[in-house]
Amino acid sequence: MRAEGVKSPLANVVLSCVFYLASGPTLILVNKTLLTQSGFSYPIALSSLGQLSSFVICFTLIHVFGFVESSSKVSMSFWLTKILPIGLCQALTLNLGLRAYMFLSVAFIQMMKAFSPATAMLASLMVGKSISREQIIAVFVICTGTLIAAFGEVHLDMTGVFYLAVAEVAECTRLVMTQTLLQDMNFSVVESLSVIAPASFFWLIIGSLIFESAEMRLNNATGIIVQYWHLFALAMTVGFFVNVSGYWVIKSTNGVTLKVLGTARNGGLITFCAFFLGEVITTREVLGYMISIMAFLVYSFLQVKNIRDVAAKVPEEEIKEKEKELSGEAPPESEIKQEV
Repeated sequence: MRAEGVKSPLANVVLSCVFYLASGPTLILVNKTLLTQSGFSYPIALSSLGQLSSFVICFTLIHVFGFVESSSKVSMSFWLTKILPIGLCQALTLNLGLRAYMFLSVAFIQMMKAFSPATAMLASLMVGKSISREQIIAVFVICTGTLIAAFGEVHLDMTGVFYLAVAEVAECTRLVMTQTLLQDMNFSVVESLSVIAPASFFWLIIGSLIFESAEMRLNNATGIIVQYWHLFALAMTVGFFVNVSGYWVIKSTNGVTLKVLGTARNGGLITFCAFFLGEVITTREVLGYMISIMAFLVYSFLQVKNIRDVAAKVPEEEIKEKEKELSGEAPPESEIKQEV
């Protein structure tokens, strides 16, 4: 069944969000283990594996089993001008985002990611997307809480912060372009991933060949993959689910909602890291992040309200159009088609 085939708009949003919240933390912890404990400290190569698995699975679903219909054909010029830039932004996001885990704790990175809804919101406003005043206020309260949490961090590495900041800028740019592709171009979720994943893999594999291949040969990276094959297989599989759920959320809502959902998801991951991984979290960090979570709940309420309002307006608009047609104010649909 196609993810976007869920009939109810609200059910579609809830399912996509739940799927996204469940898959993300698993991938973060697996990637953290591979980068810091297995000896495979090559974030570009690790990121490329997830994109490769996403493309292979989507291609198989569409062209081999026919489980997902392909509604459009992508020309080479379209792929080069529309898809390849999205792949570049995603490659930068994955590479630099993973690289940050080599310098900062998992908990602190999740707190800093609460800033991303603001940058995603600003990017959306710049391209003419509609966001309510209440949602803008909620997003900035989230960022205020994140600032408070940042001042409470005891192990701050500016190199890791720089990588994280550049990754977030690239991610927000990707979100705006992807949202346009999914919503305005009417691409399905799996179809979008099948054309975007190769573009991202293209940039990542080039980066890995330039910056990592020599060291990988010296350190027998192939042997590490064989030794920890189960973790790599898990990372590739979960990476596919993360990609699908991310595109699904963007299609059913927008890019800002995806980032705000990530903020809430990170709260659970922070708690897990504190209790089970032994990472140090200060009282100020907890206070700041609780402010962010409260603002997230407000934003979620506003988003659900907007979805219900839009769903309620659709039948009313159709009734008005029919009334105009019957009263002679608007030409029948058959006449419009004949004129065209």
